[in-house]
Amino acid sequence: MDCPRCGEQLIHYSLGDSETWNCQSCSYSGITVEHRSDRPETESWAESFERFYEQTAEAETPDRTETPDRCVAATASGQRCSRDAKPGERYCGQHLAMVERDGADAVTDHGR
Repeated sequence: MDCPRCGEQLIHYSLGDSETWNCQSCSYSGITVEHRSDRPETESWAESFERFYEQTAEAETPDRTETPDRCVAATASGQRCSRDAKPGERYCGQHLAMVERDGADAVTDHGR
C-alpha cells in the first residue's frame, strides 16, 4: 500500500484488535484525528470563589431533619448540651422531658 501523502510504501502495525499504517518518509499514520476541543468553558476566578463559598455555606448549615448523636439543645448558659440524644431523637432525656412537659418552645436548639 502506498502513502496517500508522498507515495512511499506504508508499514503495517497491529496489536490485538488495533492496527494502523505508517509512512517512515513523511510520518503519515492511518489514524483519524479530531482537531477540535470538547473541553468545557473555563471558570473565572470570581466564579470559582462564588462556588467555593456556596459549597462551604451548605456544608456548615446543619440539617435539622437529621437525628444527631448528641443533644442539640442549648443549656441555660447558651452552650450546647453535652449529653447524648436519645436513640431516634434530637434531644437527651432531660430536654425531651422539658418539651413534653412545657411544649416545643421550652427548648432552644443550640446555634439558632
